Amino acid sequence: MLRFVQPSRKTLSTRARSAGADVFQPQLTIDAAGRFVERLSAMVPFRAFFLCFPCCAVLASAQSINVENFNNPGATGAVIPGSSWVNNVTRGPDAITVAGAARDDNGWGAISQSLNATGMAFVTIFAQRDVGNVAPSLVLQFEDAQLFTHTLSVSTALFALGTLTAVQLPLGPLPSDFNLAQITGWTIGGGTPGIVAFRMTLDHLTLSATAVLSAPTITTQPEDRVIGIETGTT
Repeated sequence: MLRFVQPSRKTLSTRARSAGADVFQPQLTIDAAGRFVERLSAMVPFRAFFLCFPCCAVLASAQSINVENFNNPGATGAVIPGSSWVNNVTRGPDAITVAGAARDDNGWGAISQSLNATGMAFVTIFAQRDVGNVAPSLVLQFEDAQLFTHTLSVSTALFALGTLTAVQLPLGPLPSDFNLAQITGWTIGGGTPGIVAFRMTLDHLTLSATAVLSAPTITTQPEDRVIGIETGTT
């Protein structure tokens, strides 16, 4: 059964990353649909963003890779030239909001990376669905040094409307020809050529060796497909 984490903006914002920021303690309840829901209440201040998930300190350890923090300045990636996201991304201090005329192509990404994800088994995405989103999926694609790709997809419905949500999915199974030790680029977006409106706020993207128990785990992934890193979705 999926467990949904629905922290407030304060939980995953600049305040939560600053010295003396609040840390939130999960309280487990069951919603009307019978799903477990962990809501966060304030506890003792601490100087660690990822300890918003007290049971998951692994994200703050050497057993994790911070792929993207979406900070301004300081983000790893940028808007992909030629994508529909050009001039339709608002950059906050620690997140990006995709709106305007943006469609569901992959419009944000990074190239010339050198990520060794050996031993990593999970991806955690911190994001929220915004008003007007029609895109059914949030798609993340990695590319290795030999230009082989690995694609991960999750339903946008798993991200709360207007509230930052942590969604976790397994990194594997990997294509046999994909080299996890030599990731050179990645993109994120809706995974199509740009068909429908994409309205989301993206806050953080992390790889970890062990599961973040507070976040829902997605167990089924689509077949890999080429999306493109430098020129948008193809």
